[in-house]
Amino acid sequence: STKDLRNLFKLRMGTPSDTHDKLRCERCKIIADDAELEAKKILPKKLNLCHDLLDKMVKMEDAAFFLKPLIAEDNGITTQEYEKQVKQPIDLGIIRSKLNVLPDKSYAYKSVSGFSKDVNRIFSNTLKIWVPGQEIADAARRLQGWWLNEWTGIVPVLMSMKLDGEACTN
Repeated sequence: STKDLRNLFKLRMGTPSDTHDKLRCERCKIIADDAELEAKKILPKKLNLCHDLLDKMVKMEDAAFFLKPLIAEDNGITTQEYEKQVKQPIDLGIIRSKLNVLPDKSYAYKSVSGFSKDVNRIFSNTLKIWVPGQEIADAARRLQGWWLNEWTGIVPVLMSMKLDGEACTN
């Protein structure tokens, strides 16, 4: 019955309950999630490591295509074709700006996975339009190979990073 359901979801102070509505629970608002808080504190250190990786990437010869927004006409297709196929354009310059601290001392990236997704989006956008044998596609493939190798090596460091900045050694 409705009355029984109301009683089931009623907050009973001082008792453990898995069934109450956590979004409205006074108790849950008081208890801080330590893991989430620690993740927020460690995020700047993780993003600094991502920034270092990006710095290495932009120095590579193949990265020249992706430093600024692509100009479709410069690479043999029309802007209309490009915009029809690429719904989320991204470049290394945008990624760099998203790694910087915002005026309110926060970050555009809330996790390192957002950074990784943006870098991978550069390659997927490029390879949607251009085919192997075209200079831009070949550069994207080479850069993607380098990226995957570097990112695979850095992920364990990011995952084990502690607040003091040192990685765990298991």
